[in-house]
Amino acid sequence: MRNTILRVNLSALRSNLRLLKKKSGSVFFCPMVKADAYGLGAQRVASLFEEEGVDALGVALVEEGVELREAGIRSPILIFGGLGGPEDVKVIEENKLTPVVSSRRELEILESCLKGPLAIHLKLNTGMNRLGFSPQEFQEVNAKVLHSYKLRMEGVCTHLVQAEDWGRLESLSQKQVSLFLDAVKSLPEGVILHVFNSSGILSGAVEQVPLGVRPGIALYDGPSRLGFQPVVQWESEVLALHEVCPGEGISYNWTWVAKEKSIIAVIGVGYADGYRRALSNCGKILIKGKRAPVVGTVCMDYIAVDVTHIKNVGVGEKVVLLGTMGKEEISVQEMASWMQTISYEILTGIGKRVPRVYIEANVR
Repeated sequence: MRNTILRVNLSALRSNLRLLKKKSGSVFFCPMVKADAYGLGAQRVASLFEEEGVDALGVALVEEGVELREAGIRSPILIFGGLGGPEDVKVIEENKLTPVVSSRRELEILESCLKGPLAIHLKLNTGMNRLGFSPQEFQEVNAKVLHSYKLRMEGVCTHLVQAEDWGRLESLSQKQVSLFLDAVKSLPEGVILHVFNSSGILSGAVEQVPLGVRPGIALYDGPSRLGFQPVVQWESEVLALHEVCPGEGISYNWTWVAKEKSIIAVIGVGYADGYRRALSNCGKILIKGKRAPVVGTVCMDYIAVDVTHIKNVGVGEKVVLLGTMGKEEISVQEMASWMQTISYEILTGIGKRVPRVYIEANVR
């Protein structure tokens, strides 16, 4: 196994799940495990969530659902990314997956290809303007599904644009929820209604309007001020050390040039592992409990770090790319800020060739 690894703290993940369930009350609870559980490993993460008794699991693609079934996951699995074509219907039936239907085309494919009855969820577009039926279309579609002998409407959902604005005057999320509730008011009792994402839970929206939730990022990288635990620790090691003279540069195109005699550590991680090229000359790592700057252009397999100010660094020295060492911490949010992006992109971008190591460790 490589010494560049991603440690995933299952105790912290379990703690985050329980915190979100507590904040959500007794509503339908469907944690999202799409994109390989935000980069942490969908099979292991889904297994933990199943042990915790979630109502369903959410993925984007049919193949993601199949992967979970092949790993022994038995919980309901919702497919949010739509159908690729008629060939998906057989796979969905065989693996007992539940499609979230967003278009008339998908309804037609299901009606023409299904062998037997299938539970589906319908998606309403209330403002995201990405996937889903308009509230006007929904009434007609709803009637069609209710009269179909092949389709059983199990649930209806929508997706909020910015659930974090819930408490503000003229809140867009409140307008979306109002549109949603108006559209579904004639549905029979027992149909699952799910709306809120992580922000919808943390903003208190679900406490005021008890609709189902689909938490994502808060499970894997929720705010510590609200009691969430850090789940990941990305580690590597020093492969080589070089002394660089003033005027000499580092890596491709010498985008960093030494102003004084410097000690440069080469670390065994690069953009093929998800340590993005955008971190060239602005990223930082932890070594011997101190911060050290990334210097020069990030390569496919390596980064270079200036450790001149840190004593006794040796080859084989452990470094932390994300996580804690001593009193220092580099959070996912901080790394995202260096790249002017969001934490989702950091976690989902950590490459497959970085082994995931699952641990049970004490939480704060």
